Amino acid sequence: ISDAHETLCDATAKSHYVNDLKGVSSNKSTSLEKILQAETAFQKGMVFFRVKKYSEAEKSFTEALETNPNEAEYIMYQAWSSYKSKANATDATANTRQKLMRAIEMNPKLGLAQLYLGYVCKDEGNEKEAQRRFERAIQYDPNCTDALRDLRLMNMRREKEKKGLFGKMFS
Repeated sequence: ISDAHETLCDATAKSHYVNDLKGVSSNKSTSLEKILQAETAFQKGMVFFRVKKYSEAEKSFTEALETNPNEAEYIMYQAWSSYKSKANATDATANTRQKLMRAIEMNPKLGLAQLYLGYVCKDEGNEKEAQRRFERAIQYDPNCTDALRDLRLMNMRREKEKKGLFGKMFS
Protein backbone atom coordinates (compact mmCIF):
# COMPACT_ATOMS: atom_id res chain seq x y z
CA ILE A 1 0.00 0.00 0.00
CA SER A 2 2.85 2.38 0.80
CA ASP A 3 4.45 1.64 -2.61
CA ALA A 4 1.17 2.46 -4.33
CA HIS A 5 0.89 5.70 -2.35
CA GLU A 6 4.45 6.73 -3.23
CA THR A 7 3.89 5.95 -6.91
CA LEU A 8 0.69 8.00 -7.08
CA CYS A 9 2.23 10.93 -5.18
CA ASP A 10 5.31 11.15 -7.45
CA ALA A 11 4.35 12.78 -10.77
CA THR A 12 6.92 10.96 -12.96
CA ALA A 13 6.29 7.58 -11.32
CA LYS A 14 2.55 8.15 -11.74
CA SER A 15 2.94 8.94 -15.47
CA HIS A 16 5.01 5.76 -15.98
CA TYR A 17 2.36 3.77 -14.14
CA VAL A 18 -0.48 5.27 -16.20
CA ASN A 19 1.42 4.64 -19.46
CA ASP A 20 2.00 1.03 -18.42
CA LEU A 21 -1.72 0.63 -17.75
CA LYS A 22 -2.58 2.12 -21.16
CA GLY A 23 -0.19 -0.29 -22.84
CA VAL A 24 2.21 2.34 -24.11
CA SER A 25 5.42 0.49 -24.89
CA SER A 26 8.37 1.50 -22.83
CA ASN A 27 11.88 2.06 -24.16
CA LYS A 28 13.03 -1.02 -22.29
CA SER A 29 11.05 -3.44 -24.44
CA THR A 30 12.03 -1.78 -27.71
CA SER A 31 15.70 -1.69 -26.74
CA LEU A 32 15.49 -5.36 -25.76
CA GLU A 33 13.94 -6.16 -29.13
CA LYS A 34 16.74 -4.26 -30.89
CA ILE A 35 19.40 -6.08 -28.91
CA LEU A 36 17.85 -9.44 -29.76
CA GLN A 37 17.52 -8.45 -33.41
CA ALA A 38 21.18 -7.42 -33.51
CA GLU A 39 22.28 -10.62 -31.80
CA THR A 40 20.26 -12.73 -34.23
CA ALA A 41 21.90 -10.98 -37.20
CA PHE A 42 25.30 -11.41 -35.56
CA GLN A 43 24.78 -15.15 -35.02
CA LYS A 44 23.67 -15.50 -38.63
CA GLY A 45 26.86 -13.72 -39.66
CA MET A 46 28.93 -16.07 -37.52
CA VAL A 47 27.46 -19.06 -39.35
CA PHE A 48 28.56 -17.57 -42.68
CA PHE A 49 31.92 -16.52 -41.22
CA ARG A 50 32.74 -20.03 -40.03
CA VAL A 51 32.17 -21.47 -43.51
CA LYS A 52 34.19 -18.63 -45.07
CA LYS A 53 31.25 -17.01 -46.89
CA TYR A 54 32.63 -13.58 -46.09
CA SER A 55 30.37 -11.42 -48.27
CA GLU A 56 27.22 -12.94 -46.71
CA ALA A 57 28.78 -12.66 -43.27
CA GLU A 58 29.60 -9.01 -43.91
CA LYS A 59 25.95 -8.29 -44.76
CA SER A 60 24.74 -9.93 -41.55
CA PHE A 61 27.32 -8.16 -39.41
CA THR A 62 26.40 -4.84 -41.05
CA GLU A 63 22.75 -5.51 -40.19
CA ALA A 64 23.74 -6.20 -36.58
CA LEU A 65 25.74 -2.97 -36.50
CA GLU A 66 22.82 -0.94 -37.83
CA THR A 67 20.77 -2.12 -34.87
CA ASN A 68 23.56 -1.99 -32.26
CA PRO A 69 26.45 0.18 -33.50
CA ASN A 70 28.40 0.22 -30.23
CA GLU A 71 29.35 -3.45 -30.02
CA ALA A 72 33.09 -3.94 -30.52
CA GLU A 73 32.75 -7.58 -31.52
CA TYR A 74 30.24 -6.72 -34.26
CA ILE A 75 32.58 -4.05 -35.63
CA MET A 76 35.54 -6.43 -35.58
CA TYR A 77 33.79 -9.25 -37.44
CA GLN A 78 32.20 -6.87 -39.95
CA ALA A 79 35.59 -5.30 -40.68
CA TRP A 80 37.37 -8.63 -41.07
CA SER A 81 34.60 -10.12 -43.24
CA SER A 82 34.75 -7.04 -45.45
CA TYR A 83 38.54 -7.35 -45.71
CA LYS A 84 38.40 -11.03 -46.59
CA SER A 85 35.65 -10.57 -49.20
CA LYS A 86 37.46 -7.66 -50.87
CA ALA A 87 40.98 -9.06 -50.93
CA ASN A 88 43.68 -6.86 -52.46
CA ALA A 89 41.59 -3.67 -52.39
CA THR A 90 43.68 -0.81 -50.98
CA ASP A 91 40.67 1.14 -49.69
CA ALA A 92 39.46 -2.02 -47.92
CA THR A 93 42.79 -2.21 -46.05
CA ALA A 94 42.56 1.34 -44.72
CA ASN A 95 38.90 0.92 -43.83
CA THR A 96 39.56 -2.40 -42.08
CA ARG A 97 42.43 -0.91 -40.11
CA GLN A 98 40.24 2.00 -38.99
CA LYS A 99 37.36 -0.25 -37.92
CA LEU A 100 39.63 -2.69 -36.08
CA MET A 101 41.26 0.21 -34.24
CA ARG A 102 37.78 1.44 -33.26
CA ALA A 103 36.87 -2.03 -31.96
CA ILE A 104 40.11 -2.18 -29.97
CA GLU A 105 39.44 1.29 -28.61
CA MET A 106 36.01 0.13 -27.44
CA ASN A 107 37.34 -3.14 -26.00
CA PRO A 108 41.16 -3.17 -25.66
CA LYS A 109 41.18 -6.82 -24.54
CA LEU A 110 39.59 -8.10 -27.73
CA GLY A 111 42.35 -10.51 -28.74
CA LEU A 112 40.89 -11.40 -32.14
CA ALA A 113 40.86 -7.73 -33.16
CA GLN A 114 44.57 -7.57 -32.34
CA LEU A 115 45.15 -10.73 -34.39
CA TYR A 116 43.23 -9.41 -37.40
CA LEU A 117 45.01 -6.07 -37.19
CA GLY A 118 48.27 -8.02 -37.14
CA TYR A 119 47.26 -9.75 -40.37
CA VAL A 120 46.46 -6.40 -41.97
CA CYS A 121 49.86 -5.03 -40.91
CA LYS A 122 51.56 -8.17 -42.23
CA ASP A 123 49.77 -7.81 -45.58
CA GLU A 124 50.96 -4.20 -45.74
CA GLY A 125 54.54 -5.36 -45.12
CA ASN A 126 54.77 -3.80 -41.66
CA GLU A 127 56.36 -6.76 -39.85
CA LYS A 128 57.21 -4.92 -36.60
CA GLU A 129 53.65 -3.67 -36.11
CA ALA A 130 52.29 -7.11 -37.04
CA GLN A 131 54.54 -8.75 -34.45
CA ARG A 132 53.40 -6.25 -31.82
CA ARG A 133 49.74 -6.97 -32.62
CA PHE A 134 50.28 -10.74 -32.52
CA GLU A 135 51.97 -10.39 -29.12
CA ARG A 136 49.01 -8.37 -27.84
CA ALA A 137 46.61 -10.99 -29.17
CA ILE A 138 48.48 -13.61 -27.13
CA GLN A 139 48.55 -11.31 -24.11
CA TYR A 140 44.75 -11.04 -24.13
CA ASP A 141 44.14 -14.62 -25.29
CA PRO A 142 47.01 -16.97 -24.41
CA ASN A 143 45.34 -19.75 -26.41
CA CYS A 144 45.37 -17.80 -29.68
CA THR A 145 47.11 -20.42 -31.80
CA ASP A 146 47.03 -18.31 -34.97
CA ALA A 147 49.02 -15.51 -33.31
CA LEU A 148 51.44 -18.02 -31.79
CA ARG A 149 51.96 -19.65 -35.18
CA ASP A 150 52.57 -16.35 -36.96
CA LEU A 151 55.04 -15.18 -34.31
CA ARG A 152 56.91 -18.48 -34.55
CA LEU A 153 57.08 -18.17 -38.36
CA MET A 154 58.30 -14.58 -38.12
CA ASN A 155 61.03 -15.62 -35.64
CA MET A 156 62.08 -18.55 -37.83
CA ARG A 157 62.42 -16.25 -40.85
CA ARG A 158 64.46 -13.77 -38.83
CA GLU A 159 66.78 -16.52 -37.59
CA LYS A 160 67.19 -17.86 -41.11
CA GLU A 161 68.11 -14.39 -42.39
CA LYS A 162 70.68 -13.96 -39.58
CA LYS A 163 72.27 -17.33 -40.31
CA GLY A 164 72.32 -16.46 -44.00
CA LEU A 165 74.16 -13.20 -43.32
CA PHE A 166 76.69 -14.78 -40.96
CA GLY A 167 77.24 -17.68 -43.33
CA LYS A 168 78.05 -15.29 -46.18
CA MET A 169 80.36 -13.18 -44.00
CA PHE A 170 82.42 -16.05 -42.65
CA SER A 171 82.62 -18.18 -45.79
